[in-house]
Amino acid sequence: MTEQPSNVEDSVWVRRHWNDWRHGRVLLTSMRHFHLRDAFGGVGARPPRPMLFARIWCDSIIEGEIAHSCAHGPAPHEVLVCIVQRDNSKVLYKRLLAMVEMMRPEPGEIAAAAEIANFSIRATSELLQAGLTYEQALAEVQRLTREKWPHLFEQH
Repeated sequence: MTEQPSNVEDSVWVRRHWNDWRHGRVLLTSMRHFHLRDAFGGVGARPPRPMLFARIWCDSIIEGEIAHSCAHGPAPHEVLVCIVQRDNSKVLYKRLLAMVEMMRPEPGEIAAAAEIANFSIRATSELLQAGLTYEQALAEVQRLTREKWPHLFEQH
């Protein structure tokens, strides 16, 4: 039996595309990676404004249906869904938007993460070419990263 929400704020109505007539209800606890975007995958259609999205498993729909067939293999599949404001209560939608805003990185955080990722990739490649095993290269990159960015590893 499918788990049912204890109240209306515990579930969210979702669609595959903002203008799709099909929509399904999903438990809030079954959703992840809430974010805003202004373009869809697949058909590449642009919504009229940035919209709220999340990821779900296709078998987590507890009511209704969304545009997904499971034709490309056995379920469950990860599905990107759109959360349309008019399908949900204002209180719930504002709560989800506030959650997205809290998770949004500061402008410098994205650049810093990219710098660290590029450093790690470059250093690992160089160490492997120098003859270190993967495990040795990984340990050395971790040491170098801690040395170069010590504030990331401080205990709070």
